Amino acid sequence: MKNRLSNDQLKNVMNQLYLYLIKQGANQETAKDIVQEAVCKLLIHLDSIDTGKYKSWLFKVAINLYYDYCRKNKKSYYAVVEEYLIINEQLIEDIMIAKENQLLVRSILQKVSPTFKQLLLLKYELAGLINKLRNMWI
Repeated sequence: MKNRLSNDQLKNVMNQLYLYLIKQGANQETAKDIVQEAVCKLLIHLDSIDTGKYKSWLFKVAINLYYDYCRKNKKSYYAVVEEYLIINEQLIEDIMIAKENQLLVRSILQKVSPTFKQLLLLKYELAGLINKLRNMWI
């Protein structure tokens, strides 16, 4: 009975491992996939792992899986960054005009009463958020 592992213990360790991977920089889906793969390996090798050491074994396996994932996807990350830079090229003039417009809007907002200022800011922040969400789903 030295290899007895309860579901509650396993769920607790899985949650800890998931949060650790998120802190290391993995996105949510990648962290879930790595946790799932590490637990599958744990279940395969459960007979050969002492119950007192399964947590450290699981963390070590998951960390190695994450490192493998990072090495494998390193090249595609740089390609995405380069595509982003190529697509979002802006002229210096456009950037300067946008900054001037921001300064103009801020100076006008300073002249408006605080209530109207809050309403305007909320309206345009909400509109910007809606546009971002709309672009994500299109």
